Amino acid sequence: MAGLMGFRNRILRGRIARWTCWINKELQVLTFVSGSIRILAVVMIAVVAVAGCGGSSEPAQPTPTGDAAAPPPPTPEELARRAITDLQLDAPLPPRGVRVPASVRATTLSQFDQQKATLSKTPEGQAALDIVKKKLDDRIRAIYGAEMWEHVMLYTDAYARLDPQISKYDEMRNKASIELRKPRVAVKGLPQVGGHQVAMLSIYIPMTSQTFEERLSVGEEMHGIKFLNVYGENRGITYEYLETGEKYVALLERAK
Repeated sequence: MAGLMGFRNRILRGRIARWTCWINKELQVLTFVSGSIRILAVVMIAVVAVAGCGGSSEPAQPTPTGDAAAPPPPTPEELARRAITDLQLDAPLPPRGVRVPASVRATTLSQFDQQKATLSKTPEGQAALDIVKKKLDDRIRAIYGAEMWEHVMLYTDAYARLDPQISKYDEMRNKASIELRKPRVAVKGLPQVGGHQVAMLSIYIPMTSQTFEERLSVGEEMHGIKFLNVYGENRGITYEYLETGEKYVALLERAK
């Protein structure tokens, strides 16, 4: 009986040893597999991270720089329109007889100088300057036709600021200069002095903006005019503008 029990115990211990060995092997396998899984997971995470850093398959659009985003430069026509507006070349002509004060003349010529300096800096500006000169030429011819002599002198001077070599306005300027030197005569009275006819005159010279109060006898010359005779029945005088030989009638103020 005791021998049988010993035999069974040996068999049981053998089985326990085999089971223990199998369990250890299985644990080693599980440990290896678990480690492999952890390594594989780390590798996959790394691959995903690298792919994410690489961006999408489409190339990134470049960010526009300041120059690329800026509007295109103005065209010659746009520059010319601004200059024409600033120089008032589109403004209606002033009424006849309106003077050009020295301060207005100086300011106007200064504005043309500034436009010339600004527009000459670029090819577009130089092309705009040609458009402005054409507009100025139109205005000069309009004021010449309206016999606005001070304005003719002003704007032909302005054109010379844009194009100093120009000479096409010489005839216009000569005519305007003659007209501006021509006295404007107003008759204040026609008394008889010592049996001689006398004319009391107010003589205005546009070129110099001077006015002279004078007393002239028939045949006398002064300030570029000659008193020829009394007009009508003491209604005024006839006088000659000596520079051109033109003859005019100036009426007595009460006879107008």
